[in-house]
Amino acid sequence: MPSRIPVDGAIGDLEIGVILSCTLFGAMLVQAYNYYDCQFKDPKALKIVVASVIFLETIHSGLICGFIYFQTVTNFGDFHALGVAHWTLGFSIPISNIAMGLVQGFFAYRIHVLAQSWYITIISWAFSLFRVGISLGIAIQSHIMVDLFPFITEFLWLVILSLAVVCAVDILNTSALCYYLWSNKTDIERSRRMIDKLLLWTIETGLITTSLNVLALILLLTLDGSTAFLCLSMFTTKLYSNSLFASLNARLKLRSSGPLSTISLSNSTLRVRTGNVHMEQSKVRQVHIEMGTLTEVDGEQTKAGDSSGYLSGQTTKY
Repeated sequence: MPSRIPVDGAIGDLEIGVILSCTLFGAMLVQAYNYYDCQFKDPKALKIVVASVIFLETIHSGLICGFIYFQTVTNFGDFHALGVAHWTLGFSIPISNIAMGLVQGFFAYRIHVLAQSWYITIISWAFSLFRVGISLGIAIQSHIMVDLFPFITEFLWLVILSLAVVCAVDILNTSALCYYLWSNKTDIERSRRMIDKLLLWTIETGLITTSLNVLALILLLTLDGSTAFLCLSMFTTKLYSNSLFASLNARLKLRSSGPLSTISLSNSTLRVRTGNVHMEQSKVRQVHIEMGTLTEVDGEQTKAGDSSGYLSGQTTKY
C-alpha cells in the first residue's frame, strides 16, 4: 500500500539539510583550527564561548546525522517512520539554538563595546534566551507527540514565534552594529577603511542569516506537509558559527591592510579616537596607531591590546 507521507517532503529536504550542515561544519572546523593556530590573546570569556560553540556544533551534527540514519537505515522501508519525530531531531533544535544564541550574544556584546551602553545588548540577550526556552519547549513537546506532521500543525504558532524571534535579534544586532560603526568613523584614512570593511562584513553576515530565517518562515507558512523549513534550520546554525570564526580570524587581515599610520604632535595632551578606542596621554610627541594599538615613541609605551576591541569583543580601559 503506498504511503500517504510525501517522501520528498518528509526525508528528502532533511537529507539536503544534513549534507549542507555537515559541509559547513567542516568549514567551521577549518576556521576553528586557524583561530587556535593564531594563538590570539583573547579574554577568557571569549575563549569559553568559542569552545562552547565548537562543542555544541559537534553535538548538533551528530544528532542530525543520527536522525537521518534512523530514518533511512534503521527504519528502511518503513514509511510510517518517516513521520516520526525522533528524539535526535527534537533535541538537535535546542542545541543549535544555544549555539546560535552564543554567537548572537557575542555580536550583541560588540554593540556594548561600541556604544558603551548595555541597553541594546541586554535586549538582544533577553530575546536570544527567550528563543532557547522556546526551542526547549519544541523539543519536549515533539518528543511527547512523536508524530512530526501533527506536531507541526498543532504547534505551528510556536515554530513561527521561534523563527520570528531569531529574525528580530539578527535585525537588531545588525542595525545597531552598523549604526555605531558608522558613528565611530574618523578622519584618519586607514581607520575609515577598516570601519568600512567591518560595516560590509556586518551587513553581509546579518543579511545572509536573516534572509535564510525569513525564507524558512515563508516555507513553513506556504508549504503544508513539508519539512523544507527544517532543511534551512539545520544548516543555518552553521552559518552563525562560521560567521563567529570568520569575524575573529579577520583581525589578521585587517591588521595587515595597510602601513602603520604616524602622527606627530607637539601639544602637551593627546586625544586619539580610533574606532572604539578612546585614549588620552599627556606629554606625547609622536605616536603610532595600528588597529587600536597605540605605542609612544618618546616616552613610556602604551598598548591597547592585540585587536580593536570590536573584533574580539574586548573593552580596554586607560
